[in-house]
Amino acid sequence: MAADGILNNEKERRKRILGFGFLAVIAVLLLSPYPLLMHLQQTQENMVIQAFGDGVDQWIAGIASSISRATGIIQAAQSARGFWGQRLDVIALGVYIVSWRVMYALLALSLAAPLLAAAVWDGLMNRRIAQWRYEYTSNRLHYLSRGAIGWFVDVLLLLLVFPLPMPPEALVVVMFLLGGALHQWSASFQKR
Repeated sequence: MAADGILNNEKERRKRILGFGFLAVIAVLLLSPYPLLMHLQQTQENMVIQAFGDGVDQWIAGIASSISRATGIIQAAQSARGFWGQRLDVIALGVYIVSWRVMYALLALSLAAPLLAAAVWDGLMNRRIAQWRYEYTSNRLHYLSRGAIGWFVDVLLLLLVFPLPMPPEALVVVMFLLGGALHQWSASFQKR
């Protein structure tokens, strides 16, 4: 019975976080001035250049440029004039920023994959050791750790759409916390 309440709370939380992310995207695209977004993106790219080098930034920027050109928004922004031309410029830059951040997150996830796999494996080994001792975790702990994983995934998704510069160290911290949540979740699997 308690598990059903937890699942409903997770669904409500997911709806709220998706709605908040959607509103954030709309607000950024409609209210942000173009020079501010450009400055924030250049600050983000400078942080990545300092952390990983110019080659990584050029690789990410090349893929993000091809993705944003494929949407056709850049061509529409070039042909539009006035208020809508400015908004389409901001939308085109927003698409570029989101695609740049998605590629950045994929790079970080590929670097963090061994950490996350090791966290799950260690959690499964801890679960097996606890079973040999006839110790079993509660449903509550399992659902709480699963909810923590959901929160970390939501934070990562929100970091993709907010144009604020994010230092690479912040992504590393989120990945370590996600690894800890995955470890606890896999360690608290129920006996089936």
